[in-house]
Amino acid sequence: MKEYLIHLITYLKVKVMKSLLLVLSSVVFSLTVASATNYPAGNITFLEDESMEVDIDHTTSDFLLTATYNTRQSRLEFTSVSDIKFIQIFSSDNELQYQLPVLSNKVKISKSLFPGSGDYKLGFMIEGEEAIQFTSVKIK
Repeated sequence: MKEYLIHLITYLKVKVMKSLLLVLSSVVFSLTVASATNYPAGNITFLEDESMEVDIDHTTSDFLLTATYNTRQSRLEFTSVSDIKFIQIFSSDNELQYQLPVLSNKVKISKSLFPGSGDYKLGFMIEGEEAIQFTSVKIK
């Protein structure tokens, strides 16, 4: 009988340890997945040079592939995953300045459309999407 109790206690210890390890690893895995984000908080600087800076948020980063500033022709150039129907240019006080048709996945915006230094916002109206994707543009 004593031998049987020793076996039973050993068996239960192993069972409890396995259960404890399983629960612990499940909790650690859940916390890791919950705390891991695909996107950084706040805006991402997508383009920066001596004359301007373009910031995007995580939703815009899903559709914009490239952003460059062509210094020779003084213009911003964007390439997106999907076709852009329209681009909107907003002033620093969120007043719509321009809404221009694009109908392509590439858009070129002359720096002359930004009247001076300051903060501007670009709204990309994407083919097949209702939400407008925004970027911030800072002219230095």
